[in-house]
Amino acid sequence: MKHSILLTASAAAILVAACGGGGGPAHIQAGQWEMKAKLTQIDAPGAPPQALAPMRAQLNQEQTNRTCITADQAANPLRQFREMMTRGQPGAACTTDEDTFANGVIRIRVTCRSSGGQPGSGTMSMEGSFTDTTLQATMNINAEGPGAGGAPQSLRMTTEIRGSRVGECQGTPPPAAPGATPPAPSGGNSL
Repeated sequence: MKHSILLTASAAAILVAACGGGGGPAHIQAGQWEMKAKLTQIDAPGAPPQALAPMRAQLNQEQTNRTCITADQAANPLRQFREMMTRGQPGAACTTDEDTFANGVIRIRVTCRSSGGQPGSGTMSMEGSFTDTTLQATMNINAEGPGAGGAPQSLRMTTEIRGSRVGECQGTPPPAAPGATPPAPSGGNSL
């Protein structure tokens, strides 16, 4: 679970930062990005200690992830961010409460509620800044729903994220997002 949380945080930061506008950069540059994520706070009232212990052991441990961001991913980050938020949660109804991407400022808030009569909700917010080759952000996740035995349970996490573009993508770029138009072939590097 720890690994997926930090990878999600890193990917979310890259995808959100790619949607810049206004007087700052229009988006981050496509290419190879190195993301560093550090879980700085976690609280889960009502959670069994054995379930929380592995995540608490990762507090303040920086994790590094490299990922290739295609031109399509850089151009369509909000769609991909929403897909990431609802992955593994079929039927979740998500709304974007705030999406400021201007003058190098990142400020996003997405709220998801379970549908079909299932209790539970979650909010992911991210605030930070970006240039075309760097980003930094703080991501907060707050979730509430039924825990073991149906008792109410909540989860609160804060992750600090830093990233930088480290070069061109190596090897075959990842597949384009579903529904995306693939880039036209060129005589060399397509990024």
